[in-house]
Formats: sequence, C-alpha cells, structure tokens
Amino acid sequence: MREISCFKTWLKVGLYLCLALSYASVRAQTFWTLQTGAFQDYREATQAVYKLQISGLDSYSEFYMQEDKQWVRVRVGCFDSKPTAEQFAQISQLSGANPVPMTAGSHQGICIARQVGAMLPLDPANWGIYQQDQTAVEFWFQVQSVRAYLAYSGSSWNLNETPLLSSSTASVTSYFRETNGQIQLYYPNEPVLTLTSGKLLWQHDLTAVILENNILAAYQLSLDRD
Repeated sequence: MREISCFKTWLKVGLYLCLALSYASVRAQTFWTLQTGAFQDYREATQAVYKLQISGLDSYSEFYMQEDKQWVRVRVGCFDSKPTAEQFAQISQLSGANPVPMTAGSHQGICIARQVGAMLPLDPANWGIYQQDQTAVEFWFQVQSVRAYLAYSGSSWNLNETPLLSSSTASVTSYFRETNGQIQLYYPNEPVLTLTSGKLLWQHDLTAVILENNILAAYQLSLDRD
C-alpha cells in the first residue's frame, strides 16, 4: 500500500511539473510578433514606435499595401510561438496588441523563446534551488514524502527522482537584471529590453529562469533567427 501511495504522490508531482512541460512542448514553426497599430502617416508610426521603445519594448515598423495605399504597421518583438507572444502582451500590458505571424526579414533583433517548467501551487518551504552552475540549474520539490528534481540545462527541462547535476560553486554571468520586479536584458549594442515581471532565479549568457507569480519559466533569447 505504501508503494501505491508513493506512486500516486509521484504522479501528483508529475501533474505539477510534467503537464507544464507538455504545455510548452508544442511550438509553432514560424516566428510571431505583436501588432499594436497601423498608420498611413509615417511620422505617426515613428512616434508610436519611439513611445514603445522608451518603455523598454522591442518595437519596429514595416510597410505594407492595402487597397493601393501604403500603410505602416507598428509591431513589438519576436517570439517563438503564439502563446509566448500572448503571455508577453499580457505582462507588458499591451492592450489591443494582436499576435500575428512575423513577416520574414522585417525585424532584426532579439527573439524570445519561453518554456514553462512548473506551475507551483506548493508552499514556498517545499521547493527551491538545489544546485546550479554556469550551464544549468536544478530545483527540488517536496510533495508529501516524495522529493523530485527539475533541471534546466539551457535548452530543456528534465524531471527526475534523483539529482542530475554535480555540485558546483562556479559563478554565473549574464545580461539579465532584476529591477523593481522587472526583468530586463542589457545586451551590448541593443536597447534595454523589458522581458517580463517576476524574480530572477538563474541566468547564463542569453538564458534565464524566472519565477512569474506561481510559474517557473525559462527564457532563451536569440539574436539570429535564421
């Protein structure tokens, strides 16, 4: 009976963690962006782009034709999937922004990929960082008598019954900063990018793990989308 109970508890851990993993496993084959408006006057479009940029958003414009008239779209960001774009719009409070497939070659900058690792309806005393180094971070979770370990290696999440990493005291460096609950990217020769709100738990290079309310999410940023 105890083995069955432990198995059920392990399944419960899996529901907290693995379902979140499967949520992020299906990704679109195209990149997405957020359209915030369209203007016939290029000066108005330029002003709209500027206002978004000084707010820490990766905004840009592109021309298109409609009914033999030239228009200028104002768009924000590059995202690996529609859910990532929608989540970014919600956190950034971009009211009226619509996720749309990105036009190839229209945007040169940073693209955001987001993978949910866990949803945490757990007491803060029942989870935390187990160990970390420059290449990966591992979290522990306790549900009743069962302990689970969730590791992020910079590309994917992995759930296990035993730790995966070897303990390391190596320092980690990156371009992310947490300021007043906002996670921002400071990358050379790029505008400061406000990524999300939450608590920065781990970072290395262009990868970070962030606690967004009760969601543990990994962000992987890329400068080259081709």
